[in-house]
Amino acid sequence: MQNLLDIVGSFLIGGILLLMVLNFNLYTMSTSISSDKELIMHQNAKTLAEILSYDLRKIGYNYTGTSIITADSNK
Repeated sequence: MQNLLDIVGSFLIGGILLLMVLNFNLYTMSTSISSDKELIMHQNAKTLAEILSYDLRKIGYNYTGTSIITADSNK
C-alpha cells in the first residue's frame, strides 16, 4: 500500500512540474510573438516617417506654373 501511495504522489508532483514547464513555454512563445509584432510595427512606422519626410521635402520642387502673387477673399 505504501508503494502505491508513493507512485501516485510521484505522478502528481511530476504532473504539476510538467504543467509548470508547459505554461512557461506558452508564456515565452506569447511574449516572443508580441515583441516580434511590436518590432514590425516600429519598422513600419520608421519607413512611413522616411517616406513622408522625403515627400514633404519634394513638395513644389521644379514646379513651372504661376506662383501665388496675391491672396485675398475674392481670388
